[in-house]
Amino acid sequence: MTDELTRKREERSKPEISICASLPDDELASEPKPLAGERFGKYLLVGELATGGMAEIFLAVHEWLEGVLKVVALKRVLPHLSNSPEFIQMFIDEARIVARLDHPHIVRTYEFDEFAGRYFTVMEYLAGEDLRKVLNRIVVSRQQIWELHNHQLLPRR
Repeated sequence: MTDELTRKREERSKPEISICASLPDDELASEPKPLAGERFGKYLLVGELATGGMAEIFLAVHEWLEGVLKVVALKRVLPHLSNSPEFIQMFIDEARIVARLDHPHIVRTYEFDEFAGRYFTVMEYLAGEDLRKVLNRIVVSRQQIWELHNHQLLPRR
């Protein structure tokens, strides 16, 4: 019995996972660009979700005790901005504001920290479509409705 428990613990302590493969395509925020599994502190970065002018966002995994895995979104300051005191202060201010937010329609922030000279924020990962894609579809739909209305294919009120 003890050997079986030991074997099960060893299996759990060395999980082989593929986060991208385990999420259905229609549930990914955007198809993460695969990474080789870069370590960043206690996180394993498994895919790049987005890059902006100030930071990059990754799909990441945090392994807890007993092989429990938590999938998160990690926002990290871009390397060339890590030495800018003004920018770092803006990032810190953003973290202070976000830490006060608590609403079911806003992702949770789990951590704000610094590793290897780079500030980062760890947030709840919500699988789904990128908000920009959803908003673009709404704009297109409104334009199509307006065109149908102008061509008198929709009844006027």
